[in-house]
Amino acid sequence: LVPNMKLPKLIWMNSGFNIGAYSTDDYLAVGLDFYLGNNNRITKSVPFPQYQKDDMTREQLVPNTIKNLAYYYLLKADTLQHENDMLTEMIFHGKAHYLTWLAFEEIHDSTLMAWTTEQYTWTQGHQLNVWKEIARQEVLFSKNRVEVQKWFEYAPFTNAENVPQESAPQLGVFMGFQMVKSYMEKHPEITVDRLMKEDNAQKILQAYKPNL
Repeated sequence: LVPNMKLPKLIWMNSGFNIGAYSTDDYLAVGLDFYLGNNNRITKSVPFPQYQKDDMTREQLVPNTIKNLAYYYLLKADTLQHENDMLTEMIFHGKAHYLTWLAFEEIHDSTLMAWTTEQYTWTQGHQLNVWKEIARQEVLFSKNRVEVQKWFEYAPFTNAENVPQESAPQLGVFMGFQMVKSYMEKHPEITVDRLMKEDNAQKILQAYKPNL
């Protein structure tokens, strides 16, 4: 994921449905019970909402594990503090997803985001409208946690104002990923290490143009 990264020891475990993956400097623990499949009788019996069970598939085991490791190293780097404004949080999540995308040699966005084909298609057709709505709400530089978190919550859809229920969830995360990816495409001289250390969110934003 990052230059000179020491790979942690991989541990498979039964987490008791407490956590899908957990990273430390020395260990990367994976809760296999989170990836039994949404049709598994044990998965069906746990008191989770259906949208969460739908993501508990074998296909999400590796992406989720790598994302967890990426978030861990970003938090250690202590650059963009994701508890600040919405743009800063978007870039923080965008970096984690970009690192995961690189690790998979360009994994498809729908798999990376754990979206259905329909959710991905909706986002492709509405990315510009989503961007306009963020601008209209003047939420991009907001620190109002109630309003900001609506764009990042793990839920069946993005529960923000004027965003329909057929939308994909976590549109703030996806938009942040698109910003980081655009920034890296326009600046091939930027290394992953420099990206991780870049704390100017607006600089990264300047490279982004939403899909029409």
